[in-house]
Amino acid sequence: MFSRSGPLVRYQPADVVLTFEGNRFRGSSSISRYPAICEGTFEVDNGKIRFADACFWTADFDWTYILKGEFDLSITRDELAITRSYDGSVDDRYSLRQQTERSAGL
Repeated sequence: MFSRSGPLVRYQPADVVLTFEGNRFRGSSSISRYPAICEGTFEVDNGKIRFADACFWTADFDWTYILKGEFDLSITRDELAITRSYDGSVDDRYSLRQQTERSAGL
């Protein structure tokens, strides 16, 4: 699940899928370019995760939705949370749960 929150606007949540293999990621969203997830590399260090996006994007949407740059990372028993803030007022949150073959419909 992806959600963006801000003090003046209520944003719609979106279902997302992120796949991590080695140091590479790829993903998709249930809403086009919200968030904008493609593929690239990532690295984890001291509670942070940094995404390097490897895709070409057009200029007809808000690029703050692209999954790139540095995020805070927290892991609990059943959730991986990836979060960041813009200007201290807008927050992005990816709440991820591991899918098994059964839950993925395989």
